[in-house]
Amino acid sequence: MTVRPRVSVVVPVFNGAAHVSDAIESVLAQTAGDLELIVVDDGSTDDTAAVIAGHADRDLRIVPLARPHRGLSAARNAGLAVARADLVAFLDADDVWLPRKLEAQIAWLTAHPGCEACFTHTEEIDDALRVITPWGDIEERYGRASVGPRVLVEHGNLVAGSGSGVMAIAAGLREAGGFDERLVACEDLDLWYRLALRAPLRAVPEVLVQIRRSPGQMQSDFNRVLQGRIQFLDNVKRRGDESHRELAGRLQRELRVQLLRRSLRRGQLRRSGAQAFALVSAGRGGV
Repeated sequence: MTVRPRVSVVVPVFNGAAHVSDAIESVLAQTAGDLELIVVDDGSTDDTAAVIAGHADRDLRIVPLARPHRGLSAARNAGLAVARADLVAFLDADDVWLPRKLEAQIAWLTAHPGCEACFTHTEEIDDALRVITPWGDIEERYGRASVGPRVLVEHGNLVAGSGSGVMAIAAGLREAGGFDERLVACEDLDLWYRLALRAPLRAVPEVLVQIRRSPGQMQSDFNRVLQGRIQFLDNVKRRGDESHRELAGRLQRELRVQLLRRSLRRGQLRRSGAQAFALVSAGRGGV
C-alpha cells in the first residue's frame, strides 16, 4: 500500500509554460518534502504539458493531471478531488514559495488544532523573480493575525497570498464545497469566507510566498474582480447570517455603481438609462 503524503500541493495551470517550472521547482525544494505535487493542466495549448512531463519524469512526487479547459476553480477542484493527504496547499502557476513555506504551515496547524486553515506573509516579484514590493509595503492591508467572515465581506480578500498562500485541512475544504466554478473572479475569497464561517483563517507571520506581478495586470483584471466580488456577495446573501446578508446587499449596490461608472468611461456600455438602471438595480431584491 502506498503511504499517504503529509501534504498535497495543487498547482492549476493554463498556458503557463513560461513560469510553471519556477512554481514546480519551488515546491520540490521545500524543506518539508513529504508531499505530492498535483499539477493540473487545464487544457493548455502551449508547451505546458511538455514542461510538466519533463519534471514528472525526474520526480515521482509529481502527479500530472490533464483535463479540458474549464477554468481556474474547476482546475483547483480537480486537484482537490484526487489529493491524498490530510492537508492541502494551493499554488498558482506563476507564483513561487520560499523553502520553509510548507514546514512552517504544517507546524502551525499542528500547534493550533482549532485552526482549519492558515496563510503566510507575502512579497511581490517581477518576471525575473526580483522583489518589487516587500512585505512592509503591503503589511497595512494584509497584516492581520486572523481573518474572519465579516472582514472578508466588508473589505474583500485580506488573506495574504490567497490562492498561493493558504494551507487547509482537506476535509474542511471538501465540506465547504470547494471553489465555486460559477464565479468569474474572487473564487478564492468565496471559499475562504465559507471556511471562516467554521473558524477564522490564521496568519503564519513569516514571508514565505512570492506573488508574481506583470505590468498592467491589476488594471486589466479590475473590472473582472468587481464582477466576481458582486457574485461573491450574492453567495453571502444566500448563506451568511443576517448581519452579513445586510452588509452584502449594501456593498453590492455600491460595487454595481462603481462597475457601471468604469464601464461607461471605457466605452463598454452605451449611455442608455435603461441599461444603467438594470445594472445598478440588479441586486436590489435580495438584501
